[in-house]
Amino acid sequence: MLNSKFKVKEYFSRLKKPYASDANWLWRFLRNREKILFYKIVQDLNKQTCLDLGAGSCEYSKILLNMGTEHSVCVDFSSSLMLEEDNPGIEKIPYDVESFETDQKYDLILCLGILEFLDQPKNFIMRLKLFLKPEGKIILLLPISMIASYIYMFSYLLKGIFIHPLTLKKINCFLDSKGFLLEKTVTAGIFSGFSVYSIQQKNLVIIC
Repeated sequence: MLNSKFKVKEYFSRLKKPYASDANWLWRFLRNREKILFYKIVQDLNKQTCLDLGAGSCEYSKILLNMGTEHSVCVDFSSSLMLEEDNPGIEKIPYDVESFETDQKYDLILCLGILEFLDQPKNFIMRLKLFLKPEGKIILLLPISMIASYIYMFSYLLKGIFIHPLTLKKINCFLDSKGFLLEKTVTAGIFSGFSVYSIQQKNLVIIC
């Protein structure tokens, strides 16, 4: 996995444009659909401050800033993707998200399309509690089925990169067992979906 992680960093560091901007029409369509759905999801959330982990070119943070977010911290080990972003509301930190530390607490934490690339994704999720305000929310983006996950994984294997075959259902079940509250899951077509979590006292049961 360490070698694979190096390849992930090398691959994304070569990109100079927003992720999927040079992809085929279907991939671009899916990404645009995700952005539209994300906008709807966050409308009613407290998003004054945001921590965007695996931010890439900060596309989702820019959506939040247009919706009134005051400050977004974007963390990504590919500094080239963040290079041209000069929005004063965005603080860019070129760093490995799995090693990232901060004493700050945030209203909203984004992990959108990042978990599957990490060495220890479940351990990483558990650490997010340290960065979240008591009433804050965490939003994850992952494939919604194993078929979609394997297609996604295979597309990166063709690039020489191994990623974890994770799904929203699998992560939802894991977080439920760790005391997180799943507040909402919404899908962007047949491929991907978002889940919104809090760390308040949970009151629902997820059937795995």
